[in-house]
Amino acid sequence: MKVAAPQSRDRPFPTRGNLSYAMIDEATGRRVISGGVGYPFLAGTAPEESGLKAGQVSIDFDFGEGAEALAAEVRAFFEKTLTPELRAKAHYSFDGHDPGVHRKLAEAGLLFPSWPKEFGGRGATPYESSLSRGVWEEFGWTGHAAGTTQMVGAIIRRFGSDDLKREVLDRIVRGEAICSLGFSASTTISYTPAGQ
Repeated sequence: MKVAAPQSRDRPFPTRGNLSYAMIDEATGRRVISGGVGYPFLAGTAPEESGLKAGQVSIDFDFGEGAEALAAEVRAFFEKTLTPELRAKAHYSFDGHDPGVHRKLAEAGLLFPSWPKEFGGRGATPYESSLSRGVWEEFGWTGHAAGTTQMVGAIIRRFGSDDLKREVLDRIVRGEAICSLGFSASTTISYTPAGQ
């Protein structure tokens, strides 16, 4: 019989002075007196030692004050900028893209908030960017053009020549250009049946 791991690796969890063990019912995740599996916990973190009541969660799912502030700014931008005509045009596709709104978002530094400030962004954290993009959804405003342009722009920022950055990236940052992605396949792959 072949053993998956040598027995020398199959040893008990190392005991440290700051660990305690608790019997946990694997079906419910609750601590039990008997019949459970012993799990190590750092001192003070076993279920009844943590100070939490049943049902409480010790993880904070809040995005943070910075994210809430950026989302509020994006919300105020859309409330001010989106006229009834623009709201009627809103569509979750490239059809909903409006070059004027795109430029205004860039001017406000809200088009690519995660980008560094020197590239027209805010240097926003992932949480801040995520929550601000959620506001676009609240207003039904398309993020396709901005999202695709952000991907291409990030590649140019990272790998582009100085000339490319000057010629293209500056226009992206000002909201004057949008980008698209093109994909190709090798000649050995065909998406259509071979004609015979």
